[in-house]
Amino acid sequence: MNTTKFQKISVTELETINGGLGPIIIGGVVVGWKLIGGVTALVGGGFLVGAAAGYYANRP
Repeated sequence: MNTTKFQKISVTELETINGGLGPIIIGGVVVGWKLIGGVTALVGGGFLVGAAAGYYANRP
C-alpha cells in the first residue's frame, strides 16, 4: 500500500534547507538564492563568451 504524507514546514526550516539563504517564490515554486545565482552566472558567462567571440570575429 502506497501512502504519501505531506508535512508542513516553517519558513525557518525552509531557509535552513536552502542553505541558510532566503528563498524566493517564482510561479508558486520556491527557488533558493544559490540556484538563482548559479543560473545568473551561467547567463552572464555565456554573454561574456559571446561578446568575446563577437569582438574577435569583427577585428580587422
